[in-house]
Amino acid sequence: TFSLQCVPARTRLLLGKASVVAAFGFALGTLLGAVGVAVGVPALAEYGQFSASDVRSVLAIGLYCGLISMVALGVGTFTRSSAATVSMLFLLLLVASTLLDGLGEAFGWDWLVTISTYFPNIAGQIFITWADQPYSPLIGLLTLAGWAAAALLAGAAALNTRDA
Repeated sequence: TFSLQCVPARTRLLLGKASVVAAFGFALGTLLGAVGVAVGVPALAEYGQFSASDVRSVLAIGLYCGLISMVALGVGTFTRSSAATVSMLFLLLLVASTLLDGLGEAFGWDWLVTISTYFPNIAGQIFITWADQPYSPLIGLLTLAGWAAAALLAGAAALNTRDA
């Protein structure tokens, strides 16, 4: 409630928080990606060679972390509960796509398998690894951005319609 006393415009407050969270997520993700590459390349000996694609992957990891941070902020703003936020993110990032893919494969429902590829974890994997199947890395990035925008819109709607 202190934040709302300082910035009573609720949507502007949420956008300000989103920009800080996204910047921090990007910086932390980029740092951790760089540490991972710095440790992984020497550990793989002759199989690990540093290349320009490693730099792209490190930046993609940072961008993924920034976008997922905004998803988390939107879900947290929507639910107003840390336990519900963690539960929903766990389901969204780890369970839902795997469950839908498994059910689609088991029953031969290709449409369910297709839907499962558009969850944020799969879109991020395609974007970070620069894979071209089932869609391009750019579509993966846009899918992640769409999830972040949807979560922030849901959070903004909830924030604007309830009491502080």
